[in-house]
Amino acid sequence: MLYYRSMAFLPFMLGLALGSAVSIAKVILVDRAVDKALSMDRSRAGTYVGAQYLLRMLLTAAALIISAVVPWMSIWGAAAGVLAFQIGIYLVQFRSRGRAGSGHQP
Repeated sequence: MLYYRSMAFLPFMLGLALGSAVSIAKVILVDRAVDKALSMDRSRAGTYVGAQYLLRMLLTAAALIISAVVPWMSIWGAAAGVLAFQIGIYLVQFRSRGRAGSGHQP
């Protein structure tokens, strides 16, 4: 019941912090990649966006590997941090589409 106040919660919290930081970094990388790709020609933009995608996946893999190897960090917390932001974005988009179709103002 008081798990979050115990020291046993610390590895999960550290993993969650790492995963959340990686997730935020990935959003920033996507924003920069889109801005830069829009100013490139089509073939270079495709190569650039593909490389950026690979970089973001490597960043995610690195966070999960670090959290799996470091004994004082939880891989479950890191996975939750990595996935939470994407799930939150999808939920916000889903809710905003539902409101747009029903005629309600946010």
